Amino acid sequence: FDLSWLMYKAGMTFAPSIETIDTMLLAHVAGERQLSLKHLSMMYGNFKGRRNTLAADESYLVEDLLSTECLYNKFKDQLSTFAGQLVCNAVKTFAEAKVNGVVLDEKRLFEVRDDYRQYDTPKYSFNVDSNRELSAYFIANGVKLKDKTDRGDYKVDIKTLDNYKYIPVVEEYLNYQKEVGIYQKFIKPYCEMSSFVIRPNIMLFGTETGRLSCSNPNVQQIPNRSLFKDIFRSRFKDEGVIASIDLDQAELRIAALLSGDEIYAKALLSEDFHRLVAGKTYGKNMSDVTKEERFVAKAVNFGGVLYGGSATGIATRIKVDPSVVAKVQAWYKKEFVILTNWIESQKQISV
Repeated sequence: FDLSWLMYKAGMTFAPSIETIDTMLLAHVAGERQLSLKHLSMMYGNFKGRRNTLAADESYLVEDLLSTECLYNKFKDQLSTFAGQLVCNAVKTFAEAKVNGVVLDEKRLFEVRDDYRQYDTPKYSFNVDSNRELSAYFIANGVKLKDKTDRGDYKVDIKTLDNYKYIPVVEEYLNYQKEVGIYQKFIKPYCEMSSFVIRPNIMLFGTETGRLSCSNPNVQQIPNRSLFKDIFRSRFKDEGVIASIDLDQAELRIAALLSGDEIYAKALLSEDFHRLVAGKTYGKNMSDVTKEERFVAKAVNFGGVLYGGSATGIATRIKVDPSVVAKVQAWYKKEFVILTNWIESQKQISV
């Protein structure tokens, strides 16, 4: 926040050689859950942590500076870690990104809004927010719901319904809810903005796993297959481009490093790992593997191995027989023994 404010208000720029140290981020790397300056300074420095900044005087400023110094001394050892260096080095980049903002095509935004006006009128005659009314609708249309809530009602949350999305009436409902969500969460609020350059908050401390998070608004999770994606433009106009960057099979490669399974790591370096797994499972040459067989292997490579998904659950989502998924999982356990043992060992760790 401080760097982006200085960049925006004072026009300041920061040379690459200037080091940035963020005590909040170092506390995050150290595993602290509450990251406010007030909380941490009271915990580690015995400061009062006053909150009335509107009546702040010189003593408040002194305490603010001393608190920051206190936390620097407490967490400075984190600067010697990879994670500590990474997040502090990233501060300048994300501060600059916030100042530059994300440019929207105003004309295209309102065109997309007009396409979504149909969602101002409810599609269903019943209350879709009512668990009982929604479940009754699905049952009346032949959906055999199974799971129930503690109150005895059938579960019809999005996660549960995802297991039934191969049924047309459920698929239609889920697609409708997705589009309504895009309209309500993204399109309508964006049309009400005073400026069509948005400057979201990108947080390096937003998740415990180390992933970034974004808010006000969240441009990190733009709906994938949607007209809404078409409203974003390069701030360099016709001379610029918008790049889409993907960390190819990042989870699989990290698992190979953490588990130490050299056979698995070598397999990941093949021309097409998903096709390789499909070929080994179905007893085919890689060139003979079909698109559908590769799709099944890919689903198992992620959900059925690293994320612990069941054969039945994955098969339901990708619309194949569970025995097909189980066959891929069985091959995995036989081929990648070290990886399999490592995954099992992680399940025993108490979080």
